[in-house]
Amino acid sequence: MGFHTDNADLLAKIERAARQSGRSPEAVIESALDTYIAALAARPPAPVDEATRARRLARWREILAEADALPRIPPDQQPPDLEWDEDGLPR
Repeated sequence: MGFHTDNADLLAKIERAARQSGRSPEAVIESALDTYIAALAARPPAPVDEATRARRLARWREILAEADALPRIPPDQQPPDLEWDEDGLPR
């Protein structure tokens, strides 16, 4: 995947960081993203308000009710197990 930006300020920051660190622009960006991602992962999750929590719980209950309403196939009418090839595809 390539990266392109017309943001002159961003390009100047990348070039300045690369010059000062003696690293390539790609290495500077990768290091900055690694640091940013690690900081995001270390943050506690944002609190969820009660209304949002209630909506999510209601939606999960709807999904479970839909799954429970699906017809059950008796064991003697179920298709045979599939065999898989070396690429993980059904034969």
